[in-house]
Amino acid sequence: MNIGFIGNGPMATAIIKGLLDSKFVAQPSDILAYDIVPSVLDNLVKHIGVFPCTSNQNLVDLSDFIVLAVKPNQLREAVAALDFRGKVVISVAGGISIEQIEGMIRSKHPVHIARAMTNINVSIGAGVTGICSNEHMKSDELKTVLSMFSSLGEAIEIPEASFSTFTAIAGSSPAFTYLYIDSLARAALKAGMTKEQANKIAAHAVLGSAKALLETKDAPWALIDKVCSPGGSTIAGICELEDNKFVSTIIKGVDAVIAADKDINF
Repeated sequence: MNIGFIGNGPMATAIIKGLLDSKFVAQPSDILAYDIVPSVLDNLVKHIGVFPCTSNQNLVDLSDFIVLAVKPNQLREAVAALDFRGKVVISVAGGISIEQIEGMIRSKHPVHIARAMTNINVSIGAGVTGICSNEHMKSDELKTVLSMFSSLGEAIEIPEASFSTFTAIAGSSPAFTYLYIDSLARAALKAGMTKEQANKIAAHAVLGSAKALLETKDAPWALIDKVCSPGGSTIAGICELEDNKFVSTIIKGVDAVIAADKDINF
């Protein structure tokens, strides 16, 4: 199976690396790429070993599955003149609906389209991806798409109406989490610990907390109660965060991402 990538930015590169590390594709040359900037394509060929194509249509002709990984405002121009007949198209462009993609492609023939929203952690096999598809997608094709992104972490089929929410809590939240880890480390730096050591400690604490939540299947507040001792230091910190609207501030951040994602219109 050949997988072609139209657009080769950070997200495409992360997905490509994840597919190779997970052995979902047998060899680097099973991944096809084209870029209008020759140096970008040359870099992928040199450092990853992808198969270079001469044009986007050449890539489509040689691929079984085509990943649209261009920026949302470049998607219309990238796909308008291409013939995707008999191919499976997977868009990872944020904020662009399947209906909009169908309109951009302007094909006389039904196009099998999946929409995937993922996050940068696919590059280390720890991503989470939301997937939906149009009515033309065959069950075995959708199964392959789900398997592809499952090899990069977790893949979940969700209604397209939930994509903006998914973008906020999965696609954008790594940036929120990095900010949280950095804040913990800065507090430790203030208290006299080195930033390098504090970053490592905070990152491992967040990683372990996430694993505990997934493995125990307890509600987050149940785990908070287990950490907090009566009259202890942890509950004092929790109360301080609550007094300073920690929870409502996070919710406002998620709301802002959802609103911005829904405002994208190309």
